[in-house]
Formats: sequence, C-alpha cells, structure tokens
Amino acid sequence: MPIPDFDDLNRRAWERCNHLIHSWIINSVSEQIAQTLVFHENCIDVWLDLQERFSKVDRIRIANLRTSINNLKQGSKSVLDYFTEMKMLWEELNSHRPIPSCTCAHQCRCAAMRDARTFRLEDQ
Repeated sequence: MPIPDFDDLNRRAWERCNHLIHSWIINSVSEQIAQTLVFHENCIDVWLDLQERFSKVDRIRIANLRTSINNLKQGSKSVLDYFTEMKMLWEELNSHRPIPSCTCAHQCRCAAMRDARTFRLEDQ
C-alpha cells in the first residue's frame, strides 16, 4: 500500500500498522540480521532488503542438497527420522527451485505445469 500523505486521515493508521509489521519482521529474524534492518523507516523497505538478500539462487547449495538427497540412507535411523531428514532436504531444495506459476493474462490450460508438478512428486 502506498504511504499516505501527511495530511491524509489514514496516515496515523498506516504508521501504526507499519510499526507493528516492522516490529514483527525484526523479531522474526536473527539478532545479527535485525541490527541491519532497524534503520529502515518503512516495513516495505525492510521486506525489499530481505528479499534482495535471500532471493538469490545458491547453485552450490542446490548441488549439495541434491547430493545429500541422492546419498541419504536410512541405516540405523528410524523410519520417522529418515523420512523427516529426507523431507527437510526436499523442502529446502524446493524453496531454492520453486515451480514457476503462469503469469499470462489468460491462464494457460495446457498440461505443462501439471506435468512439472507430477514429475517433482515422482522424483520425491
């Protein structure tokens, strides 16, 4: 939402919400990261800062995750522990490589996206 002008009647409500969300974000990150975010006045600036920092693709991490998934063995772990570890690896890999969504004005009706999701599920 754009920042209301100083004479706008919604300005005080916007500032209250901005401070509340800013506080939530600051309290949800590590202390080290929070120290770099407290100087932003608007929570949108905080959000954009975090997006800039963490939205970069880490190809080395992706390769390491794939290696970990391929080399994961149950060994002496319980089925629950093995499944939990495998699920964590897949979820982290999926967070680095999300399946794109169609952004066309008219949503695609082809099976390509459905097939991509099916292939990912089969891999997992």
